[in-house]
Amino acid sequence: MQQKKIVVFTIRKIHTVLHRSLEKAVGYGLVLRNPAHGVTLPKYKPAEMLVWDESQVLVFLVGAESSRFKSLYHLAVTTGMRQGEIFGLKWSDLHWNCGTIQVQRQVQYVPGQGRSFQ
Repeated sequence: MQQKKIVVFTIRKIHTVLHRSLEKAVGYGLVLRNPAHGVTLPKYKPAEMLVWDESQVLVFLVGAESSRFKSLYHLAVTTGMRQGEIFGLKWSDLHWNCGTIQVQRQVQYVPGQGRSFQ
């Protein structure tokens, strides 16, 4: 089943590249119409996200005890924050007296530009 999803995903990606290329050819007057228009693509259904249960999280945190990132792992599994949100935290976002964290930005990767705060 996994192999079929990979094939469907690949077909859809190839179609996207081909369709855009043919659109350029139409724009340049090399072809009259885009033959990739109206193609029926196979349906792609992304795999359902797998979520750890409490015992799996506990095993992970015990295994990560000696990691220098153990605090980040603990923060991620106890808050549900995404990686970009955790990396976007600043000390001023931590409110120690209230016991709260305020997510105000995230780190995003933009190809060709690198990482930046958003």
